[in-house]
Amino acid sequence: MSRAKYRAPHLAVYLLLVYLLPVSLVSCAETPRVTPTAATIRIAASSTLSPLIDDLGDVYRADHEWLTIQIEALDTDAAFDLLEGGAVDLAFGSWLPAALDARLWRSALAQDAVAVIVNPANPASGLSLAQLREVFQGRALDWSNLGWGNQELTVVSREDGSGTRAAFEAAVMEGRPVTLNAVVQPDGDAVVDYVARVPGAIGYVSRARVTGGVRPLAIEGVEPNLVSVASGAYPIGHLLYVVARGEPQGAVRDFVAWLLGPDGQQAIAERGFGRVR
Repeated sequence: MSRAKYRAPHLAVYLLLVYLLPVSLVSCAETPRVTPTAATIRIAASSTLSPLIDDLGDVYRADHEWLTIQIEALDTDAAFDLLEGGAVDLAFGSWLPAALDARLWRSALAQDAVAVIVNPANPASGLSLAQLREVFQGRALDWSNLGWGNQELTVVSREDGSGTRAAFEAAVMEGRPVTLNAVVQPDGDAVVDYVARVPGAIGYVSRARVTGGVRPLAIEGVEPNLVSVASGAYPIGHLLYVVARGEPQGAVRDFVAWLLGPDGQQAIAERGFGRVR
């Protein structure tokens, strides 16, 4: 056998190794990570929903650090006005006004109950819808008219444009106006603070806003809790909504999909609101 013929197999092996080595190195290299493009979602939310959306935004951003979420707290009507004017990408409201543009995209986000609250020192345990309507029309001057002590009665309501007020009036007032003598507060926290300080006060807030400083009343014998709201047994339950100018796209679409998906709905339930999915 000639020397040339003897070396040929070794040369072939060498050339094969030289060819395969770069391929092997490439296959062992770490796959490059793609950095997502930074994005901002502009949101207007009702005062009832703004703390919830702020919390949910923090949860979502834990896995989406490149995303900025800007939230402005307003009443429901003002939030939808900003959306229709193009100033924000999403609006979250406690009510869908009748005048809302029908072309806007919208979806139910969560269930809520309007809790009727009193001072813990008040002996009242519950009212009927008829009694509640009489109270907010200003026809009961003190609690003795309702069979509960003789404390002077002070009605506390929300401002015009509040989605919680709209939900309360739709369920309770039957088209009758709230008394002009009502103490009007700008948000649910202010209602809670006032009722906590004034023994004879009665007001209403989102169930999620109830604190230890006030006590919710049973209405028609039903307590405002997630079970009674979900079943429809509590008479002042309502839906909360997310609205956009059109079908959400890009980062906005991803955020809305998370809110309406299992993880977002579970996070909503953990914060005192009812799931819709």
